[in-house]
Amino acid sequence: NIDLRLTTSAKKVNQADKTVSLSNGEVLIYDKLVVATGTRARSLPLPSNVLDKSFLVRSWDESLSLKEFLERDDKSLPLVVIGGGFIGLEVAASARKLGWNVTIIEAGQRLMGRAVHPRISELALEKHKNVGAAVHLDTMIEKYEVSDNGLNLEIDGNNISAAALVIGIGALVNVECLEGTSIHDANGIR
Repeated sequence: NIDLRLTTSAKKVNQADKTVSLSNGEVLIYDKLVVATGTRARSLPLPSNVLDKSFLVRSWDESLSLKEFLERDDKSLPLVVIGGGFIGLEVAASARKLGWNVTIIEAGQRLMGRAVHPRISELALEKHKNVGAAVHLDTMIEKYEVSDNGLNLEIDGNNISAAALVIGIGALVNVECLEGTSIHDANGIR
């Protein structure tokens, strides 16, 4: 007895009335509400011309686009991975195996800092450095410019060129339909 609504999204939850307003204009009444809205990749506030030379890795189509890019013959410029979490490090490892020079930029003081014990972070750092990746911790990209063949970036006062960026800086919870409810807070779901 499941009523499945494909291509329909929840637009607004009203806790007082116990209703959910849908994107098709319909309003459903609920007894109990399960919030399973998923997440989307967190991006950076970059100019559109820089985003055009960037990859997010969340959906199947985004993964296929990145795969196609990584399999190209021209690997003369490095791939820059922003984010030293699981997604960024997986992409960095795969890119190295495909012959790319890789630079990893992590804003935190260690790799996977919110997810694993510091010793695991150290082992991951050692592994990536041993296979030739350049790793910059506690670092942000200070400047982005598009060039004829990729991007020019400024990191720690140094200029580097990049074929593209992979942005792997976490996820945002899809909770727009919960705004104004007691369930919602600044980080997603209370």
